[in-house]
Amino acid sequence: MQIAERTKQKVRISLRAEAAGILADLVRGCMEWQREGLAVPARLEQATQEGRNECDDASQFIEECCVKAVQARATVGALHAAYREWGGAIRTPKAFGQALDALGYARVRLGGKYYVQSVGLAAQEGA
Repeated sequence: MQIAERTKQKVRISLRAEAAGILADLVRGCMEWQREGLAVPARLEQATQEGRNECDDASQFIEECCVKAVQARATVGALHAAYREWGGAIRTPKAFGQALDALGYARVRLGGKYYVQSVGLAAQEGA
């Protein structure tokens, strides 16, 4: 217990010795934030753009290869498989379903499978 107390005391002494510098850094950082705002990290910008591209890609697939009707529905897996054949870049059915969610398409679970409501594959609709 004595070692822990000595360590705490050393930390307190160090912090007190550096207090003015720490406060100056905090004030400088606050002033910079007020002047410039928070910068969005480049990785976040890239991920956001990739997400938008995926949604655009999924939206284009729906427009070209699917029918939109109240009674239409297809499994996420079937839509994703057709999407991949079409040349889509989203690799997993889960991520594809999330892209469809972002586009406003509702998913429901029926009998252990996820279906997208109001969207069906054009090839299936004609059959």
